[in-house]
Amino acid sequence: MSSSHEIQPATSPPAGPPSNTMALVGLILGVVAWAIALGLTGVTFLSLGFCGVCTGPLSCLTPLFWLVGVVLSGIGLSEVNKDPVGYSPSSKGLAIIGLVLNGAGIVLTLCGLIASVIAVVLGVTIPLLSLPFAEALEGLEGFELPTPPPY
Repeated sequence: MSSSHEIQPATSPPAGPPSNTMALVGLILGVVAWAIALGLTGVTFLSLGFCGVCTGPLSCLTPLFWLVGVVLSGIGLSEVNKDPVGYSPSSKGLAIIGLVLNGAGIVLTLCGLIASVIAVVLGVTIPLLSLPFAEALEGLEGFELPTPPPY
């Protein structure tokens, strides 16, 4: 018995141009670095305004991620501009967002480093126990708050 209706193999729609890998990786590095900077060192970032300054082993990677992210996003944007038809339309947006995220991280890192150097030069200190949580520690037995030196 032969059937007049034959089963056709399933076909997928034709694939469009691929995304630019450099732009995508640059954007991912920027997002990861910001997640590290704000997630793991958020207290330092919010209270002191420093971002990307090494406050822990993982936070030391953020400036490196931002530098590599800027380079990769820049290369990706250059490749997309040279061959706009060869890449998906979103590739240019990925590269631009990667440049903005990583560039802002680098700027804040430099501001934090400059502020740190100025603070050291001027002798500015921020006593840890003068922060608001010090009052909660006063009730602990045997714990004494050190008295700040006279100025």
